Amino acid sequence: MDTYEGASANGVLNTDDWHSEEWILENIISYQREFGKHRIFFTGLYSAQSKEYEQNTMEGKNFPNDVMYYYQISKAATMSGNSNYYKENHISQMGRLNYTYDDRYLLTLTARRDGYSAFGESSKFGVFPSAAIGWNISNESFFKDKPISETISNLKYRLSWGKNGNEAISAYSTLPNLSTYNYLNDDHTAQFGFYPSKLASPGLGWETTTSINTGFDIALWNGRIQSSFDIYWSKTKDLLLSRSIPTINGTGSITENRGQTRNRGFEFQITSNNITHKSFSWSTSFNLSHYRSEIVDVGLYDANGKPVDDVASKWFIGEPINVNYDYKIIGVWQIADPSNPTGQQDPNYRNSYPGYVKYLDVDGNDITTADKTIIGSAIPKVNMSLMNTFEYKNFTLSVFLTAQLGQTHLNALYDTSHNSYRQNRFLVDFWTPENPTNSYPKNSLNSDVNPEGASFYEKTDFLRISDVTLGYNFPQQWLRRTFIKRLNLYMNIKNLATITGWTGMDPEFLNDQLAAPPVRSFTFGLKLDI
Repeated sequence: MDTYEGASANGVLNTDDWHSEEWILENIISYQREFGKHRIFFTGLYSAQSKEYEQNTMEGKNFPNDVMYYYQISKAATMSGNSNYYKENHISQMGRLNYTYDDRYLLTLTARRDGYSAFGESSKFGVFPSAAIGWNISNESFFKDKPISETISNLKYRLSWGKNGNEAISAYSTLPNLSTYNYLNDDHTAQFGFYPSKLASPGLGWETTTSINTGFDIALWNGRIQSSFDIYWSKTKDLLLSRSIPTINGTGSITENRGQTRNRGFEFQITSNNITHKSFSWSTSFNLSHYRSEIVDVGLYDANGKPVDDVASKWFIGEPINVNYDYKIIGVWQIADPSNPTGQQDPNYRNSYPGYVKYLDVDGNDITTADKTIIGSAIPKVNMSLMNTFEYKNFTLSVFLTAQLGQTHLNALYDTSHNSYRQNRFLVDFWTPENPTNSYPKNSLNSDVNPEGASFYEKTDFLRISDVTLGYNFPQQWLRRTFIKRLNLYMNIKNLATITGWTGMDPEFLNDQLAAPPVRSFTFGLKLDI
């Protein structure tokens, strides 16, 4: 009763009782044997795990006094409660055989069976096989006895194929659910109603991805330069997707196994020891990756059986699952007719008032939902990282940079729905008759200047100095007469600087709200071994 909330309700009491239990049990058996140039290694696994959570809450309001503090829930004039419970179980079996011949040819065969309690009764289990081969070319006699082996010290080719499953649903997702909808009768008596807020999906099962990966590893000049390159293709079917349905069913969506996607990409990594002198060394590691995903089928077809887009769910054939689908803002309507400075400037467009947002008209028939288009890429096209490490006598310096290219994201700082002149917001270049800019519409308390509610989008490309560490290792002769074996003094800086054209806080970790700024931290410390 000593707080505003407590005093206004004559006392508020909340109790929360919860219990969580998790366990995992793994049984592993292995067998290894070598005979001649052959080597085999077999692994068998049986695993079971469970997660259980139970919660009960009570709230009481309006107490006669506070003598018994929070031990008097029964004294409340009004009480309400809630309960929550879920349990998930997993069962897995796996067998894997590794075979090597003469350290030249490698083979791995794997079969895995996984079960998840949240799936439908007839589809709880999925079987996922895989196979991989490797060829150590540098161990072949036609290679290692030739002059080329002095330059290429290691060369290995890899190829793999396999399936894996995705269980990205929560417990009880296949079961129907009823929600309450209470109302009053004509005589004002309370009635308690229910409606189906979630439909059953008894056939819901594993989302399965089939992948092919190939690549090679190479080392030059006894490992002075090491590199690897991988390229992969994958196809995912029976996606666990939430499909939009008419709300006459009681809910606007249902989770189903539907559709297919296709993915491809590559990753390149190289490490080089640039300088390796006794008192000074410099090494560099660079990584570059590219990823492309596209929808093949969303479970909808035309009269000829050809897959078509699911516009309501924003799924489009040939595009990623997540896209920026919106009206494209191409500027601001200007005063084109001086004799009509406040009215319509183009009779072909309903909202062509000066200072209003101007949209791209895709079909040339005013602005309708048919003019929505895909804007940029919602996922980065290229990710890169670069690490440089320098060592001079007892000093070490490492600098780690990251970069991201090709992503476009809405910027919530440019929101046009101003409901108060006192609202804190980003300083924008508002349109006025004296400042006929195309950057931002006129200042208005209402959202009428952006009648279609389109968002402003920007590229999130950035280069970031993510981590810098400077250290000093104390000479061993200084520590001989102490109990310390090794002593290191260091300073670390995270998020030192970011170069980007993005307007806002952090272009890397974004959501539909305003992203928090990256934290720049400075750390000083000592490491010692005794």
